[in-house]
Amino acid sequence: MSEAELYPPTPPVVSDERGRRAGRVFVVAGIVAASIALLVSILVATVLGESSSGDQDYFAPPTDLPGLIAAVSDSVVRIECVLGATTGYGTGFAMDVDNLSQGYDTAIITNHHVIEDCYESSGLLRVFYGSDRVLSDEPIIRSTDPENDLALIEMRELVPPLYSAPYFAEVGWWSMAIGNPLSFNPDNPDDPDDYVVLDNNVSIGAITSVRGERWNFTSATINAGNSGGPLVNSRGELIGINTLGSTNDEDGLWNIAVDSEVIFEKLLKR
Repeated sequence: MSEAELYPPTPPVVSDERGRRAGRVFVVAGIVAASIALLVSILVATVLGESSSGDQDYFAPPTDLPGLIAAVSDSVVRIECVLGATTGYGTGFAMDVDNLSQGYDTAIITNHHVIEDCYESSGLLRVFYGSDRVLSDEPIIRSTDPENDLALIEMRELVPPLYSAPYFAEVGWWSMAIGNPLSFNPDNPDDPDDYVVLDNNVSIGAITSVRGERWNFTSATINAGNSGGPLVNSRGELIGINTLGSTNDEDGLWNIAVDSEVIFEKLLKR
């Protein structure tokens, strides 16, 4: 598989004016005494609300993994797009968004390809939320960003949102993908057409590469049905949107999430 096949044809264009994620501070000086350098580092940490030990937390697993999984799972929904006899499955997650349509209380972020048949054709959009996977009442597609494979859905019911990480991801960060991938039915493994949805399936790994602060490669596995789900760090903060999983003998295994910053630059401005 070529690199062109791994990425969308046009990389996301993001401005350098980032109100959030101003997490990297570089201090350049010729000769600075050790005591002054220490003072500067303390002041910077105070301004950012982070200590050096706090930064290291991103590389370590969470202290309460079951609690983190439960908290993030509350924000994750299952999305189905029904077109004729075909049903497409995917994942979405609630995010804190202002100016929702009247009567709607939650914004859901997902991939454009998850809802494409419901947006461009006459497919029926269905969103299931909560641990019992309750069917949402009349969800609507508010806006799409096909270029970056993103979409915004609004739903009437209240779902707790995820919040973006204040820093861009770095290589080595602990990461977790949650979604609703499809699996063969273990009760009927010989039938390729018989499958089940693994709601809130968890995959854990680390950030293995960051391409231009836009594409986050992770060792957390992304399968069919995971598309549109969140990739979070050890604090449960949003890193990116799980977008592409690829595996073959020639190129190996790749799991890619588009950085959450892209959401703010185009999708939410429409």
